[in-house]
Amino acid sequence: MLSSDEYYSERNQGSSLGRDWRAAKDEGLRPTSDRREDNQTCADSVRRKRPAGCLYLLSTTTSCHSFSCGTNMSSLALSVVTAGTNMSSLALLVVTAGTIMSSIALSVVPTVFSLLSLLLDTVVSGTVVPEVVVTHGALKGSYLTSRNGREFVAFRGIQYAKPPLGELRFRSPKPPSRWSGVRNATEDTSPCTQRSIFARQVEVSGSEDCLYLNVYTPQLPDGSSDVLPVMVWFHGGGWVSGAGTSKFYGPQFLLDKDIVLVTVTYRLGPIGFLSTGDEAAPGNFGLKDQVAALRWVQDNIAVFGGNPNSVTIFGESAGGASVHYHILSPLSQERHSAVLVDTSAQWQLQAPSAEEWDVDPLIPFKPVVETTAEEGEDIFIPDHPLNMILNKSREFNIPWITGLNSGDGGLKAAPIFAKDNLVQDLDREFDRVAPISMFYGETSLKTEEVSQRIRDFYFGDKPINNDTLHSVVDMFTDNWFLSGADQAVKLQVEVSSAPVYYYYFDYRGTKSFSELFSGLTTDFGKNPTPDEKDVAVRWQPITSSNLEYLHIGSDVYMDSGLLKERAEFWASLPVRPNLHKDEL
Repeated sequence: MLSSDEYYSERNQGSSLGRDWRAAKDEGLRPTSDRREDNQTCADSVRRKRPAGCLYLLSTTTSCHSFSCGTNMSSLALSVVTAGTNMSSLALLVVTAGTIMSSIALSVVPTVFSLLSLLLDTVVSGTVVPEVVVTHGALKGSYLTSRNGREFVAFRGIQYAKPPLGELRFRSPKPPSRWSGVRNATEDTSPCTQRSIFARQVEVSGSEDCLYLNVYTPQLPDGSSDVLPVMVWFHGGGWVSGAGTSKFYGPQFLLDKDIVLVTVTYRLGPIGFLSTGDEAAPGNFGLKDQVAALRWVQDNIAVFGGNPNSVTIFGESAGGASVHYHILSPLSQERHSAVLVDTSAQWQLQAPSAEEWDVDPLIPFKPVVETTAEEGEDIFIPDHPLNMILNKSREFNIPWITGLNSGDGGLKAAPIFAKDNLVQDLDREFDRVAPISMFYGETSLKTEEVSQRIRDFYFGDKPINNDTLHSVVDMFTDNWFLSGADQAVKLQVEVSSAPVYYYYFDYRGTKSFSELFSGLTTDFGKNPTPDEKDVAVRWQPITSSNLEYLHIGSDVYMDSGLLKERAEFWASLPVRPNLHKDEL
């Protein structure tokens, strides 16, 4: 006999079954043969948004049935949603169409109303709410819509580690505790504690309880669907600002593709990267948060339809540099199958010495080489990255992609040109300002020589003003991004047994390249080649010292020697890439 929980109701003009719920339950109704097609349609539809006029049952079986509640309840529809594979509770939904409820005498109504107040949140706008069970408990998600109108499933604010508070502050992340019931995963959680380097905000925002991630998937697995490749995103922001929330990085573009997307929020600034150089606070806690997130992905992504054996990690700016660290770190081995880096920046850690040129007071807190570890914990970066690459401390057999954008330096140029006095300072006192703003003041013994060579290379005899704005953007692009990316690519090609891809994004048109570029991104790990219907070019990996790359502009084509003269200029300067001691 089928239980009453296995029925769904369907408000359908002309329905003549005329049985109330109790009678249907007592009679043990089963779907008749002429209803099997409808039953299968019902089963198939529970994974999609429901039509406004129908309410469906999700059950552990594929059997469905329709019934009415008698002539006195012709405008009242009942939906029974049972505990199936993705549901953990029974929900009852009452939908009225002008019925005066006080006149309804059916005995089932009190039951409906008593449960309705507790369980109504499991059904939203006629949609069965998606649920999954991960290692530490059950989660309730929501449906969103992609840029092209594709419906997908979102689980936001999933805890992947315990809140790093109290004794866990300045410690490696610990697995979360198990929870009972179903946790709401329909909203973003707070970013980690930070002060924005983009808005130059004075106040500190965010929360220390911030170790959460978001998962977006085209569909939850139903036993017949293929597992999908997984992409894990680490945000940028200089390791002092940013978050993996949908406010910062929404999924609407990438979820037009058949991938499972994970975005991660991790500790920042002094909370994430303070290091005392000993067991008290070894450092790199933000990067270790990322490792914990990758472990969580390996353990849980299958329930979202993702393939744990096909995980690509990617990021931009500090997120891209983080990805490069994961290539090197022994803690991250076997947790990803491909990497995609947007700019391997040449990060410098000294704080600017002039207040008006201060990027952020948190800037000294960055990744460090760890000489000791907490008891029972491993070291994330055991040696200088350059040594780890040259000494081949691990097997570099993971496909790797990196690149940069033509206007990345605008991040630094924009706030300068927003104030006339800063433009004048840069022009009149270049020897003083340039070492501060480009972070070579404490990494070169010849700062005056370096400053003069930079000024001559980018400006010649011209003053620095609005007419030379583009030269300022190029200068900061090359200093902050190109020089580091160029060095990283050359080293990676030298030691890697897997293909290395390089790109340069220089599109300045009226049409969007988002679809093409998101396609390049999501196809990576298989073969990062644009669809032939979009562009007739095959993205080739680097095969020589000329550094072949894909140029993405008004035209898309393969080229070599990306900004070669500018890259070689920075490589020729007497500047150490890192600070002294063990800092990166």
